[in-house]
Amino acid sequence: MTKRGAHITIIFSKGKMIGVQNKIKQFASAFNKQNFDVIVLNRDIDGCFDGVSYINYEDKYPGWSARFIRYYLVSKLIKLDKYHRLIIRYPLFDFSWFSISSHIKKVYFEHHTMELEELKKSGLNFFAKNIQYLAEKYFSPYFFKKCGGHLSVTSQISGYQKSRFGANKEYIVFSNGFNPEFYKKYAKKHEQESTQSKSGIFKIVYIASEFKEWHGLDRLLNAAQDYCGNQIIEVNLIGMLSPEQVASLQGIKKINVTFKLHGKLSHIESLQIINECDLGIDSLALDRLGFTVSSTLKSKEYIALGKPFISLTPDQDLIEFENKLWFKPSLRNETFDFLEVVNWFNSIDQLKINLESLSWNCKVRKLICIVG
Repeated sequence: MTKRGAHITIIFSKGKMIGVQNKIKQFASAFNKQNFDVIVLNRDIDGCFDGVSYINYEDKYPGWSARFIRYYLVSKLIKLDKYHRLIIRYPLFDFSWFSISSHIKKVYFEHHTMELEELKKSGLNFFAKNIQYLAEKYFSPYFFKKCGGHLSVTSQISGYQKSRFGANKEYIVFSNGFNPEFYKKYAKKHEQESTQSKSGIFKIVYIASEFKEWHGLDRLLNAAQDYCGNQIIEVNLIGMLSPEQVASLQGIKKINVTFKLHGKLSHIESLQIINECDLGIDSLALDRLGFTVSSTLKSKEYIALGKPFISLTPDQDLIEFENKLWFKPSLRNETFDFLEVVNWFNSIDQLKINLESLSWNCKVRKLICIVG
């Protein structure tokens, strides 16, 4: 039976892509409603859950080999002929592209970053980084020139991809959304909990699977070190920190700023901590990857839970709500003023926005109308 399309993601890391998996789980029903299958090639699980088909490729192919045969895995583990359109979360280039070359005209690649810029900052060893960088720079535009088009989470990334792949195809901005019903149910479940601290402590939460250079944890620590206000601040960090980051954090000796390290938590556990905090932190250093605009899952999550947040890179969908729903602190010498953030928080009024326009149902419906 032929279906309208499939959305395909390859997850290379084992147990380290929680953010991506949460996104897929939330948008799956929206794609399913449009007669699109949602498929995830991964190294952890098999089976169908929450509208997503998971295929564990490590059962047949060694995990280390996946980055060299990305498109071969797609062609061997998924029946591509049954789909009219294919949306593939862009996994970078490798020479197994020929495995899907006969299908390339119906492929739309989904981009979440400016790949060459991120490769420069990646933690790959020198040899692997440069091989991938050169392949991405010189081969990707040539071999994928006949694909159907490119989806990008921001207008900036879309312009970047157009400069790489040429103008004779579709370029579509497909920014991140969220599932309002999921958060509505969750908020109702925890409606007895206060959304503001009752203890007199200003509670902040920052979440990342692993805190990388572009998360800007160093800027947060600098701000904590410089803070001289009277308001006591508690910073909740959720995610994995490196030994160097832990050492930097332990070097901060301030009686008015404390840190709580929660480590890796489930999505629901993370949401509970967000609900217990006053303020969220979105992106603090995406400028290190060349971003001037973002589209993060976390910003949408804060909005869904009614939490104001700070960011140094505005979200594609929320630019007009600066100083109302979110705040951009002034960055100077790799730090910002916590007092400025606290004063802003104390000045804001509650603001209602149209959540449906930010929902996956709305965003996916508009996307499928374009790609067919």
